[in-house]
Amino acid sequence: MKFPGGHSERETDTNINWYLENQRRKHDLISFIKIGVNLVHGGSIFKAQHKARLLIDSKKATSKNTFQKGWKLKRSVVRTGL
Repeated sequence: MKFPGGHSERETDTNINWYLENQRRKHDLISFIKIGVNLVHGGSIFKAQHKARLLIDSKKATSKNTFQKGWKLKRSVVRTGL
């Protein structure tokens, strides 16, 4: 089946999956940065969200990147005893 704009059903499914994966990634990254800025550095949540969006916009937000941020955060929280 063809969709408007010449996309096949398979392409559309791929685009939807990519979009959902991207949304999940954005959510993870924003969550990690929110927690990190608030707990570890005592900063503003708005700055955290802004930083997360900048990372996502600059295409640096990969699953690996998100995981590493979470892992570093986990270590910082353990180290500072929060």
